[in-house]
Amino acid sequence: MNVFYVKITGGEPFLFPRFFDLVDYLETVGLNYIIYTNGFFVSQYIDMLLNLKHLITIRISIEGTKEINDMIRGEPY
Repeated sequence: MNVFYVKITGGEPFLFPRFFDLVDYLETVGLNYIIYTNGFFVSQYIDMLLNLKHLITIRISIEGTKEINDMIRGEPY
């Protein structure tokens, strides 16, 4: 089917209950992927993320200054 990679986005993909099942599946079948995130959970999972073979990149969405970003995205947890 000529699928070159999968984009994982959301909402916040790290909050999806089966996010790690999805990542495990992509790793198992050898399909490359990109994760789009607000960056909030990256440091929590950095060790795991660094060991993934098919993760192309992580892209972090920032809407502007803290005030503008929080107005658009909501207050961080």
